[in-house]
Amino acid sequence: MCHRILFSLVYLVAVTLALELGADARTLPVRAGIIGARLESIKSVYRVGEPIGLRLTLINKTGQKIFYVEGAPYEMSDIEVLNDQGRALSPTVPRGPCICKGSVHTIALYPGRPLVVDYNRHASGFTTEAYLNDWGFVLTRPGSYKVTVILALNAIGVKGPEFTTSPADRSNTLHITIIKRPS
Repeated sequence: MCHRILFSLVYLVAVTLALELGADARTLPVRAGIIGARLESIKSVYRVGEPIGLRLTLINKTGQKIFYVEGAPYEMSDIEVLNDQGRALSPTVPRGPCICKGSVHTIALYPGRPLVVDYNRHASGFTTEAYLNDWGFVLTRPGSYKVTVILALNAIGVKGPEFTTSPADRSNTLHITIIKRPS
């Protein structure tokens, strides 16, 4: 029993170091279909300029535990926003702040168990809600929009090796409508 606990502790330290030291996604093998994502919004209709709150849930699609580097949803994914003509929009504001305070932590993602991403947005505590502008997007025109998250996680399985998610790993698509503010 003691050996198993010691091995688990050594393994977690090794995983954390591997993810911290080798976090350059360009050098990691890309693996698709390992981690799924679900994107949710509190509502589907917003007024121009109103913050659009989003929640990201990750789902491990394998039969083994996976560890990934903790971060805010906008740090572990990109986002695609399409207007009602199907054209991709470009970010218009800077992305949200880095929440990493100098140390790297890993989070366990258990097989088949959904995990809502929470993070310490403010010193006051943790939240599960990020905003579309955290990814650099502010929707200033009325219309219909489609929003999809593209995962960009560095992770490692219990049986290794370290990998990064594929651009093919996308969430469901949210349909959001922006309406004019009342005059």
